[in-house]
Amino acid sequence: MSLPRIAIATGDPAGIGPEIALKAALDPRVMAACRPLLVGNAATLEQHAKAAGLAPRLNIIGRLPDADWSNGALNLLDAADGINVPVAFGTIDAAYGRASLAAAKVAIRAALADEVDAVVAAPQTERSIHAAGILFDGYPSFVARETGTPINDVYLMICFDEARIVHATLHVSVRKALALITREHVERVIRV
Repeated sequence: MSLPRIAIATGDPAGIGPEIALKAALDPRVMAACRPLLVGNAATLEQHAKAAGLAPRLNIIGRLPDADWSNGALNLLDAADGINVPVAFGTIDAAYGRASLAAAKVAIRAALADEVDAVVAAPQTERSIHAAGILFDGYPSFVARETGTPINDVYLMICFDEARIVHATLHVSVRKALALITREHVERVIRV
């Protein structure tokens, strides 16, 4: 049985997302568990790799059938995000907000087309997304909109070691969050 193909959207080009995505995709434990597919911008990933002292071999592809996990290179699906200049690390910029969501959209579309088995998203910067004039209230609701899923049927899961944490509420006021914490709602989140 072949390993699952996991798309890793690289997140905010000026943030920690590309470095985290690269380090995750290069980790032997990750490679033993799946076939990672980075989704983002090649120049941005190369800039982050250099800054982090990494020297990955990238297989830059424009479509999933061109991915090759047999040669030791990291597959990078080009998100065509429009960033063609060196990224200014740690800055807020509308172009970075657009690029972050462009990578996530490409990864989600690949999952919807059954080209990948799951999507992981590296961190994005909400201020850059808002600077681009894009309505954004968090990754789970973004995924819901991109997939046509009801907003109450998506959840954020944080995974580390053997722990799995799923939030019962997201991006709502404390008053609304308290109202949502019912036995039925918590049971539904656990079932999902």
